[in-house]
Amino acid sequence: MNRARLLHPATILGAIVLAAVVAASVHGAGDSGPARIGSAQIKDGSITLADLSPKARRALKGARGPAGRPAPVVAGPAGPVGPAGPPGSVRAYGFVASTGTVLSAQSRNIAVTKLSPGTGAYCLTVTAASGIDPLTTAPVVTPDLPDSAGLYNIAQISNGASGLPDCPRASGWVVFTHNFGAGGFAPADTGFSVLIP
Repeated sequence: MNRARLLHPATILGAIVLAAVVAASVHGAGDSGPARIGSAQIKDGSITLADLSPKARRALKGARGPAGRPAPVVAGPAGPVGPAGPPGSVRAYGFVASTGTVLSAQSRNIAVTKLSPGTGAYCLTVTAASGIDPLTTAPVVTPDLPDSAGLYNIAQISNGASGLPDCPRASGWVVFTHNFGAGGFAPADTGFSVLIP
């Protein structure tokens, strides 16, 4: 064949087109679309949360579960016994019935005598163990409603200057109790309570 005909432009162009067609046929026969990665190509544990799309991440979040049971309340061991508190400031106290009887279960360091010159007069004294000096101490008295002659009662303390010799000032106090009636307050036997600091 003549060498000049082989190098003719038409021959060269035809060869290029033929090569392109053959190459396209070979590539098309071995390619079925975009490359895909299957499970066999992924190493176990190699995919992290950052590798997933936002939609895939949201799909991983399930519904909120039910609330758990409250933890049992278990009492701890008892603590040690604390130190004794300071002594109280009340050195003598008590309940006194309208008859002048001291209720011993609710009383300490007092004695009472019902005076004869009239109803509603009581001599209140303290024991030596109380350490109370009647000349320098003022008791607090309160009438006892259940042990009285009516709804309105008063209890008063006297410093001993009452003209009653049976209860001298140095030994105690005179307690006067009154009840309110039609003519106003009048002496009446009434129970009372007393506190002596």
